[in-house]
Amino acid sequence: MEEKSILKALCTLLNTWEDRPSDFLPETEGNVPGGVITALSAGRQIRKYIDGSYTARFPFAVSMYTDGTSPIGKLAVLGRFDVLTEWFADHLPPDENGRVFTKITQTTLPAKSAVWEDGTEEYRAGFVLEYNVYDTKR
Repeated sequence: MEEKSILKALCTLLNTWEDRPSDFLPETEGNVPGGVITALSAGRQIRKYIDGSYTARFPFAVSMYTDGTSPIGKLAVLGRFDVLTEWFADHLPPDENGRVFTKITQTTLPAKSAVWEDGTEEYRAGFVLEYNVYDTKR
């Protein structure tokens, strides 16, 4: 499945980010502080070429958690999203199996997406990863 391999590549990439709150996990609930990557939908082809190659986009969300009792914690997690967006401009997953990652852009601003009974707050921002797939059988 293409989605699982892309999520894995994104987790591997994000776990090299020095400012990460903790290791990022794919589509699971994280710890405080923590981080999770969630696929928002399957990758979608946006261009197809005569040789069988194509360009696609993979929408995903990055979630980070904070202790909701601290205003400083809320500001810190929102600031961390700004740093992450800048970091994505210069960092992409490594190319693999004919897939070449070309850019990651932010599609939604970070916002509070959940609050748990213990006061933990989840903040989430949307991103899209663009990539090209080349026919490796030629």
